[in-house]
Amino acid sequence: AQRIPDLFFTLADHFFPGPLTIVLKRNPQVPAIVSAGLDTVAVRIPSHLLARKLISLVGAPLVAPSANLSGKPSSTQTEHVLEDFDGKIAAVIDGGKTEIGIGSTVICLV
Repeated sequence: AQRIPDLFFTLADHFFPGPLTIVLKRNPQVPAIVSAGLDTVAVRIPSHLLARKLISLVGAPLVAPSANLSGKPSSTQTEHVLEDFDGKIAAVIDGGKTEIGIGSTVICLV
């Protein structure tokens, strides 16, 4: 991201890792495909230990959409993801049922 306001760091200190997504101005070094061609990028650090382990093993930020189709409810179980994306994805990492069951809060700081 670029032009990151101080409020980002305050929010990150209080709510990361966790269900908070913060939208920031996309740095031009980040490929446009990462944010569907928008000039913003959504940043989140998940609290799920499996997700954080995967990020740690990759050693770089991961780019991922929500695990539900646009307009559909948030998926809370692997079965929901498989139903929504029937034949459209190659695999799902099953981390168990979500703890909260709703999508993250999104805050735009652009």
